[in-house]
Amino acid sequence: MDEKWRASLAKGCVYEMETHYRRKDGALRWHSVRAEPIRDVDGSILYWLGVSHDIHDQKTAAENLERIVSERTLALQRSNEELEQFAFIASHDLKEPLRKILFFSERLLGETSANGMPYLQRIRDAATRMRLLVEDLLEFSSLQRPVGLQQLVDLNDVLAESLRDHELRIQELGATIDVEPLPIIHGVRHQLLQLFTNLVGNALKYSRPGVAPQLRIETGAMSAEERAQAPELPANQRFHSIRFTDNGIGFAPEAAEQIFTLFQRLHSQSNYSGTGVGLALCRKVVHAHGGAIYAEGRPDEGATFRVLLPA
Repeated sequence: MDEKWRASLAKGCVYEMETHYRRKDGALRWHSVRAEPIRDVDGSILYWLGVSHDIHDQKTAAENLERIVSERTLALQRSNEELEQFAFIASHDLKEPLRKILFFSERLLGETSANGMPYLQRIRDAATRMRLLVEDLLEFSSLQRPVGLQQLVDLNDVLAESLRDHELRIQELGATIDVEPLPIIHGVRHQLLQLFTNLVGNALKYSRPGVAPQLRIETGAMSAEERAQAPELPANQRFHSIRFTDNGIGFAPEAAEQIFTLFQRLHSQSNYSGTGVGLALCRKVVHAHGGAIYAEGRPDEGATFRVLLPA
């Protein structure tokens, strides 16, 4: 007699369990067993009524499905690791020939006639853009989920360092940046610095011509509206909401997801420089920390980037 049955007898409650029964041919089959007490008008147990269902086929199918899911998950993980390794190696190996192209084009600029100068400048500019793209791709592919590497990180310090990195550009544009006190979270500091640096840089880059950039960084607990925007986050966990709101050129609402896609750009290279990696890197950093990021914007009305990070 098993412990669950003893407990049901003692308490007079329903007994349920899944167990093996051996058939006459010796094969073991899964069964679902249920027994419940039948009582008289006074509530006393008269007898127990039980039923056993053969669930072997369902149980076997569920185990096979779980095995298939596990195998495919492992295969996907291996595929992702191989892709990241390929991107890292490809990016790394491209840096050396690009360095040589830039080096020799700089040398030739001083020795070329006026007619040939524009062509050399185009070569240099194209190689410079390629170098930036390779460096961003290398940074993107090498970013890993911070398993075991997290520590307490003061986001106020992270933001202060990010603003120091952008100090000259902030002065050139006459930008104003208003900041609320930020939380301390568990994370990887250099990855969070990449996140803040990219988001601040994004607000400065995509400012409207002739309009001084304004960036407001606010924080608070994640609202019900924000939780609805990020249904993939655990419902039983608390999150900080950090909002980056600017007065820049904004974007069409239907592009709110596209801007986080690797190499996707909404504007031409001639108007706004960049590689199309920055916001994809931001999303990767936030996801690696167990959070979510999304954006809202309207053309010529600015944009808001909401970063949700575990509290």
